[in-house]
Amino acid sequence: MINTEDTNIASRVCDELDNAGVGIIFIKSKDSSDIAQLDAVTPTEAFVEGLSENAVFGNMDLVNATTRKNLSGVYEHDVVLESLVDKAFAVIDQRTAITRDRAIPMVSAIIAGLNKIYNLSFTEANVYSIVELGLPSGISSEVVSRLIGTYCDSQYPRIQIDTANKDSLVKLSVENGSVGASEQLVELFNKLYVEKSDGIIPEAILLDDAVSNLFWLTHDTQATYDNARYLAQRLMVADLLLNAETLPTAISGYSTAINNFLQGEASFAAKQLKIIESYRDNQLSRKELIASVDNYALVIKVNGEVYKAWLGMGGTAEALIGYVADRGPLEGHYDTILDNITKYSELYNIYKLKICDAIEANQLTIYKKNLPYQLQSALIEDGFTQDQVNAIVTASGKSIADLPTATGERFHMAILRIIDEQVFPGLDVFKIASEMNRISTAIPGISPAQANELVMSDMLLDYIASQLIATRVG
Repeated sequence: MINTEDTNIASRVCDELDNAGVGIIFIKSKDSSDIAQLDAVTPTEAFVEGLSENAVFGNMDLVNATTRKNLSGVYEHDVVLESLVDKAFAVIDQRTAITRDRAIPMVSAIIAGLNKIYNLSFTEANVYSIVELGLPSGISSEVVSRLIGTYCDSQYPRIQIDTANKDSLVKLSVENGSVGASEQLVELFNKLYVEKSDGIIPEAILLDDAVSNLFWLTHDTQATYDNARYLAQRLMVADLLLNAETLPTAISGYSTAINNFLQGEASFAAKQLKIIESYRDNQLSRKELIASVDNYALVIKVNGEVYKAWLGMGGTAEALIGYVADRGPLEGHYDTILDNITKYSELYNIYKLKICDAIEANQLTIYKKNLPYQLQSALIEDGFTQDQVNAIVTASGKSIADLPTATGERFHMAILRIIDEQVFPGLDVFKIASEMNRISTAIPGISPAQANELVMSDMLLDYIASQLIATRVG
């Protein structure tokens, strides 16, 4: 109910508005609003005739109207008012909870993700990456070294076979993924080749796969570091089958033809591996540190064994990058860099500084580029469906493109505005979050519960005001 104290306060407000020269303002509730329901149970002719010296405010009419009982003896005004207040607080509490528990954490997660990507740009700003070329460690294992020595001088030529041709002298017919190897052969394969090859044949590779690769993938393989592992695998499998008491049942053909095929494969693989080893040794003797430079992909490929030796002599990755960034000639680079290690280390620092400056200048672009992905991740984490995520990210496109800055409070508020408009539209997320921030800043040390009460009080006034229409006359 409304008492005389309430109406006196309203009168003073009217006086102050009058003194301020505001003029006459008529306020009414919006049709079908909650306040309109309150009007309906408050029949009164109380009104302000004018904001002037002779204004008459129907105080007693308004008080009487709100304290009037219906035929059942109930104060209808109070019943409706209590219901409306409960509803208002429920709406505001829900919006505040969504803002506090979902929207603000979402904004924080997005900004944290963007900052991580941005900071990572500096960490990875080495200009060039260094890729080491070289033989897998298993090439020097006992089993591979022994087999290279056994077969590299063999005179057996490599024989090309066509296992799909029914007239082929050697065929492999795999059924249900199995080559039909005996348990003893599988055990021997794992014990002598897989376990002792230092990873050349991973434990995940089954004998079925290894045999199939030997027979079906018979193309010429160049003697390169990239092919070394594959060649070693072929060498070991060929040796296994040459020494097997019983071949897998999937292998068929004349025994001599099968032997010649396996001998040729073992000999070819051993010779290719020997060439690769000789190439490595020549690189060491000639000090060929840099194998190639890709200035487009920013990759420096180095010969691994030479690089390790060069680092042992005092070389550094930074100096190498500084040399390449300075477009130093490849001739004689091994000793040139070592002799001028300080110079090229400083050039590396200068070059990296330029890259970092470019990253800073490009910060807003980096954030705009990655914001859709961070928004998508935050939405999925919050429980939105993929269709909802796609729609929100698409609808946010223009707002992302129009981001004014990537730093400070303006950037934070811009992200919050996107969440308010596209993720939680109509829930006053931006207004509530801004008010929370204002209160926390204005009252240092205030507890979250106290801040929440103040926010809800302010939002209640906004909620009521949103249901009123104010018309100024004069």
